[in-house]
Amino acid sequence: MKFYVPFTIGVSQAEQIYAVSKKRLDEIGFRVSARRIKSLSYWVNGQLVCQQVGDQAANGEIIAAIFESDVGYFISTYTANEELAESMSVRYSMLIMRSTVEDIDRFDQE
Repeated sequence: MKFYVPFTIGVSQAEQIYAVSKKRLDEIGFRVSARRIKSLSYWVNGQLVCQQVGDQAANGEIIAAIFESDVGYFISTYTANEELAESMSVRYSMLIMRSTVEDIDRFDQE
């Protein structure tokens, strides 16, 4: 599957939102990989949890991107907002530690 960010129109907007989100992680000291993660399966309390870009996260928000970093995987979601905004706000909802990860699926390389 080709890379995408939910609720974006075209490659340019998807790349812009992804780059801004990645930059925020870089700025606070995490080394973020160039690999683009489509889905992640990991263990929580003995249960396998699968999260995919575009799906609803446990907090009810839509997963915008999954970033691979030096400490684990950040799952970022669009923040719940009742008003339409000029640019969608993305936050980091979860950090998944590498030791809990069972499987990773990446977007196609171009």
